[in-house]
Amino acid sequence: MRSSSRIALLASVMAAATWTLSVAAQDHSQHAEDAHQHADAAKIKNPVKPAPASIAAGKTLYDTQCASCHGTTGKGDGKMAAMMNPPKPSDLTDANWKHGS
Repeated sequence: MRSSSRIALLASVMAAATWTLSVAAQDHSQHAEDAHQHADAAKIKNPVKPAPASIAAGKTLYDTQCASCHGTTGKGDGKMAAMMNPPKPSDLTDANWKHGS
């Protein structure tokens, strides 16, 4: 793997980890059934510039870590979704985000 590809992959993984940590640090006191918006999350700028290598790295990461539950299009209809007890995987394409504790 070329050095620039490794850097792009590392940057994508770091961006995903940063996003995950910022979500985990948010106040999740509302019930899972309540959809709400995260205004602070909308202000976060992606530190990884969109480029073919970073987009491909992000797709690879999504395909290996997310698609089995959220589906190839992010609608929450992946192969594992039917086997999950509530909560079901979120539809990542809608405007609201429902999450548990």
